[in-house]
Amino acid sequence: MSMIPRLYILVRRDLNIPFGKAMVQVAHAMENVLEKAHRDINRRVVLAAYLQSELRTKICLAVDSEEQLRDIYRECQARWLTSHLVTDAGLTVFKEPTVTTLAIGPLRMNERPMAIRKLDTY
Repeated sequence: MSMIPRLYILVRRDLNIPFGKAMVQVAHAMENVLEKAHRDINRRVVLAAYLQSELRTKICLAVDSEEQLRDIYRECQARWLTSHLVTDAGLTVFKEPTVTTLAIGPLRMNERPMAIRKLDTY
């Protein structure tokens, strides 16, 4: 099993987010979770391994609802895994603030939350 850390991004498919908007939401999630990992002294070794990897693997997965996204986020928080939940401000595509994506990591394979192991790719 590879010990090279990976970054996971979960996107709500129930929103039918336009492609460009989804890309921006994923970017928000990624930059914020990497910033959090940098600030967390307990995650810096994993972050360094991720950044030193030539691959810098990112895996984008689909969730079916806000509830599912929040459940996974709560699991991450309970396990002290670096994660960032994105809430869109509701200024363009959505009519109100809307939870869209979750980034987790970087994580080693054995750190992955159980809930993401069977998700489909986005």
